[in-house]
Amino acid sequence: MTRTDRSALMLLVTLFVVALLAAPSVSAALTVTQVKVVVGGVTYCDTTIVVCDVHVWDLGGGVTLGPGQTLILTQTAEILGFTGDIGGNFDTSDRFPTGTTCTQANPCAVQISINTGSGLTVVYDQPRTVGNPLNAFNNEPTDFPSTSFNEAQPWQSVVCPLCSGYTLQLGYADNEHTNPCPASGCFPQAVWGPAGATVFKGLGSSPNPAFTGACGSAGHPVAADATCYDAGALLITAAAAATCPLTQGFWKNHPQAWPVTSLIIGGQTYTKAQLLTILNTPPAGGDASLILAHQLIAALLNIANGSDPTPISATIADAQSLLIGCNLNSGPGCGVNASSTLGQEMVADANVLDSYNEGQLTPTCVGPS
Repeated sequence: MTRTDRSALMLLVTLFVVALLAAPSVSAALTVTQVKVVVGGVTYCDTTIVVCDVHVWDLGGGVTLGPGQTLILTQTAEILGFTGDIGGNFDTSDRFPTGTTCTQANPCAVQISINTGSGLTVVYDQPRTVGNPLNAFNNEPTDFPSTSFNEAQPWQSVVCPLCSGYTLQLGYADNEHTNPCPASGCFPQAVWGPAGATVFKGLGSSPNPAFTGACGSAGHPVAADATCYDAGALLITAAAAATCPLTQGFWKNHPQAWPVTSLIIGGQTYTKAQLLTILNTPPAGGDASLILAHQLIAALLNIANGSDPTPISATIADAQSLLIGCNLNSGPGCGVNASSTLGQEMVADANVLDSYNEGQLTPTCVGPS
């Protein structure tokens, strides 16, 4: 192999490692400390943000979610101690203070910022030309206030590349109006009831999506209406726990479970059939290249299957570099003596990867290991 070829392969390995290191650990808890929503120039936020038009949520110093748990934010009653606050909705129907006029034909710009420990980060920023459940449903009849126009909208997932460790969905909660809900229930569904939100921040502590009559004297939420809603809603879902790794013996004997059909090892692409041949070849004479390849193949399959790569990202980088120039199809294996300097390095990496594949380095994973 020429120096140019080796440099090119090292670049491939480096890029792979950067991707691994950039992958967030999905097994850690997520703490939401601040949330700010801007609709049509009006700002709604939690009580820790001093400069804000309306303080809507009290996050109590931060809401911590475990893997797969959810936080729902919708309108709240008035929070005392903040001049001018009335609670309120971050939508266009009943907003306070009055901001830009928003309609379906001319929706307002919407910007959402969330702090999960690294400061307030703008994670959603849509211009006026784009509608969503927070700004496109100013449809109440002209005889406002009305008790007969339901604005409920189901959850809408948004593209959120900066939502590290969680997903974001937008919806519209409405159970105060008397007409039938246009969506499948009066609230964005699949989150309410016994298997509902892990944490709920809204007007009442126990949301009730079942409509039983108009809420409030004029059909709109007031402080005493503990389960009445007519407001935009956010759904933050913490990333699910990582899948537990599986051994190289499992992957060797369960090819139907493979999440990919090829892998790059040492800069060379191997098909599934070739990888299975390598896995089924004993390391004759203690061939360190096969000892390492068996564990590396399993580790890469585990990561592709949803296991947390963090504990072994550096080891995988080293293993890939050690196998550059080794054609595992040739023997199979490259005949590296385990007692040689290179062989000892390969076996050392294989031992770390074996611990990972046995589930010893991922104690918070879910599923069989």
